[in-house]
Amino acid sequence: MKKARKFCALILGISISFGTSSHAAEIIEQPVSPEIVLDDAQNVEKILEEKTSLEEVERDIDTLNNLLPAQKKRFSLQEQMTIETITELSREDAISTAEAINQIQDEKLYETALHEVLNAYYEEESFNISQITAFSSKTDSRANSMLADYAEAKAERDKQNLLNYKAGEVLITFKDGTTEEQIAEIANYIGGSYHILRTFPINENLPECDLKRLEKVKDYKFPLIVAMNIGLDMTVEKAKKLLGTLDCVSHVEMDGIVRNPVSIQSDFGVNDTKVNEQTYLNQIQATQAWKTYQSSGTEVLAQETYVAVIDTGLDITHEDLKNQYSKELSISFVKNGNSVDIQPMNLNNCYLRDYVTYADHGTEVASVIAAESNNKKGIVGIASPEGNLTKIIAINLYYQPYIEDGKKQYHFENKSLIEAIRYAVSNGARVINMSLGISWEDPDVQDVINYAHEADVVLCGAVGNNGKNESYCPANFNHVISVASVNKDNTRASFSNYHNTVDLAAPGVDIYVCTLNNGYISSGGTSLSTPMVSAAAAILASMRSVPTDKILSADEIESILCETATDLFTPGKDIYSGYGLLNINLALQTAKQKFISNIAPTNMQAVAKNYNSIALHWKGITWAERYLIFRSTEPNGTYTKIASLHCDTTCDTNSNGNGYWWYKDSNRATGTRYYYKIRAAISYKDSFRFSNYTPIVNAVCTLNTPTGLSLTSTTGKITAAWQKVDGAEGYQIWRSESKNGTYKRIHTITSGTILSYSDATPKAGTTYYYKIRAYRKPNGTAIFSNFSAIATKKAK
Repeated sequence: MKKARKFCALILGISISFGTSSHAAEIIEQPVSPEIVLDDAQNVEKILEEKTSLEEVERDIDTLNNLLPAQKKRFSLQEQMTIETITELSREDAISTAEAINQIQDEKLYETALHEVLNAYYEEESFNISQITAFSSKTDSRANSMLADYAEAKAERDKQNLLNYKAGEVLITFKDGTTEEQIAEIANYIGGSYHILRTFPINENLPECDLKRLEKVKDYKFPLIVAMNIGLDMTVEKAKKLLGTLDCVSHVEMDGIVRNPVSIQSDFGVNDTKVNEQTYLNQIQATQAWKTYQSSGTEVLAQETYVAVIDTGLDITHEDLKNQYSKELSISFVKNGNSVDIQPMNLNNCYLRDYVTYADHGTEVASVIAAESNNKKGIVGIASPEGNLTKIIAINLYYQPYIEDGKKQYHFENKSLIEAIRYAVSNGARVINMSLGISWEDPDVQDVINYAHEADVVLCGAVGNNGKNESYCPANFNHVISVASVNKDNTRASFSNYHNTVDLAAPGVDIYVCTLNNGYISSGGTSLSTPMVSAAAAILASMRSVPTDKILSADEIESILCETATDLFTPGKDIYSGYGLLNINLALQTAKQKFISNIAPTNMQAVAKNYNSIALHWKGITWAERYLIFRSTEPNGTYTKIASLHCDTTCDTNSNGNGYWWYKDSNRATGTRYYYKIRAAISYKDSFRFSNYTPIVNAVCTLNTPTGLSLTSTTGKITAAWQKVDGAEGYQIWRSESKNGTYKRIHTITSGTILSYSDATPKAGTTYYYKIRAYRKPNGTAIFSNFSAIATKKAK
C-alpha cells in the first residue's frame, strides 16, 4: 500500500519507543475439570448379547418412513420433479415457494417438499433469516410443526458453546448383526452422514511387556457404535427419542463435550502456564486466528518465517525464547574503539548488562511475536502456536553510550539501522519489527526501506509514546506500517502518539511479556503494540499455496491487515488508530480467501464401487477449510449439496494427509448415472467464501462382476457355483458348447442368495462352457453386471 509520508524534522537524537510498566495481571484460579464416568462391564456385556434381525431393521425403516418425511426416491418421477422444481424456486422467491407448496394436496408429498425447502434454507452456508421469515409467513397451518422443529434445532446449534454435548449429532449403539448398509439406510432418514467408531488391532511391534499386558483384551468384541449426524429439523433430544424406538438400536447417547473453564489456555489448547495473563490475545482475535489456521487441517502449507527484531538484543537463555531465535543469524553491533563490529550473538553481547534502562526491551518485543508455545512455561507468542514456525533474527543495535540524568544509557546511529535492515533482508527476514524511533529526516533510511519493500519484506514501526500529534521515524516513512496503542477497552492510550500517518492500532496497556533472567512482567507502550502487527504479518507471510507456490507480497499483507482492522473512533481512517484495531482472525480469513479464489480442486474423479455407491477422488486446495460436494442426475440439472467435509475433523477418514481427498456416496440407484462437482470453502465473518467448482464428473452404479465360478461334473449333471454379488437380486446362467461360440441362457435364478445351479441337460462326453451374470431391478427393469469369467467342464 502506497502512502504519502512526511519525513521527520531534522533533529539530532535517537530514542526507543518506550511505554510505561504496570503491575502484573491477577492470577485466575482454575477449577477441576469434571470426570467422565464409563458404563460398567455388565452393561457392555448386555449390549454385546443383543442381536438384530433383517425383519427388525425392515420394520425400523418402515417406522422412520411413517414418522418422518418420505425420501424423494419413494415418489414417482413426476412427483420428484415437482419437489426439485419447488426447491429450486426457493432460492429465488420465498413467497412463491410457499404458495406452490400450499397447493400440494397429498400430505406425504407436502411434507417432503416442505422438508427439502427448509433444508435448503437452513443449510449453514445459505442460512438467511429474511427468506425463512417470508416463507413462513405464507405457508398454511400444515407447516407450523415442521417450522417449529427447524427453529428449535437451529437454536440448539447456535448455543453450542454453552452446551456440554455436541449439537447436530448422536452416538448410537446398534445391536450385533446390523449391517453398514442398514445403518446407511437409517442415516438417510435421520441426517445423511455417519461415522462408525473404528477399532484398531494391537501393534505386534510393541515391547514384549506391553504385548503380555494386552493379551487379555486382544479378542475383545466392541459394540457397534455409530456417530450419526441428525437433520437440520432435529434437536439431539428429539433424535434420541426417535432412534430409541428402533428395534435394531440398543441405546442412543449425546456426544458429550468435557470442557475446562473458559480461558485463553483452554480456548486454543496451549499449555503455557501464564497464557491467561495475555488478555490482549483475544482483543486482537489472536486465539480465534489460531483456530482459523488449524481449521484447514492437512491443507495447511506454511514455511518457517523469520522476523528480524531490531532492538536492544535478546536474553538468549530465557526459557520461552532460547529455542525461538536463530542462533546462526542473530547478531550484535559491538563498539570496538572508533568502529562498530557486527558479531554473532552470544552470551556476552546478546544484550548490554550495564544498560541502566530498558535492557530487556528487545526481549519483551520478541516475546510478543514468538515466545515458545506448548512448552509448559510462561506465555505464548502470537506467531508461534502453529508448530513454532516463526523464528526471530535478533539484532542488538544498541552500543553507543551516553549520559542522561546522571545515568548511563545507550543508543545507535542511523547508519547502523540501515545496515541492520540490509542484513535482515539479505538473511531472509520476511518481517522487520522496529519498536524504536529516530528523529531526523534521512533519505538513506527511506532508501533502505524501499529496498526491503522491493524484497517483499513487511516493515512495522512504533508511532511513539509522547502522547502528541507527531510520529517517530521510521514509522512515519513510506512502506512502513505505523502502529499506535489502545487501552483494554479499545479507547486511545493516553501515551500513544497520533498522526495522519498512523495505519493500525493494537493493545498497549498491561501487556504480559518475557523479561530478563527467565522473568515475566506486565509492560506497555507502542513498542509492544508494534510486534503484534509484526506477528500478524509473519503469520500471513508464512502461507504458501500449491501448485502455484503463491505467497503474499508485502503490499498484499499490508493491505489485508489494514482492510480487516476493526474500525474505531470515527468511520474510516483516523489519526488515532489509522484503519482501526488489528484483527488477526479476519486478516487470516481474508488471506485464505486469496489462496482459494479463482482456482478449483483438481484431479476430480468419480468411480463406481458397486451396485449402490460411487467413490469420488480429488486433489485439495491449500488453506481450504471444507469441501462441499454436489450431485445431480443431469449434467446441466439442479445440483444438490450432499456433503460438507471439514478439513480439520474429517481428514483422518477422508484424506491421506497429502492433499488428496475422497468421499463415498452410498445408497445410489443401480444403473443411474450421477454427476458431481466440488468446491472448497472457508469461513469468512459470519458467512463463507468459495473456490471455483471442479469440472463435472460422472459415474454409473453397476453390479460387480460375479467371481469364483466353478463347475462340478457328476453323472447326468454339471453343477455351477459362484461367489455372492452384493446387491444382486438374481443370476442368469449361460452355456455354450464352444468357448467362443454362441451362448444361450439356460436358467434364471430369482434370488440373490442362491449361489449354485445344477444343469441336468448336458450330454455325456460333451464339453460345455458356462458364464453367469448378476442382475438387479431397481425400477422394474433389469440392470445386469458384466459376465463372469468362463468356466468349462466335460459332462459324464
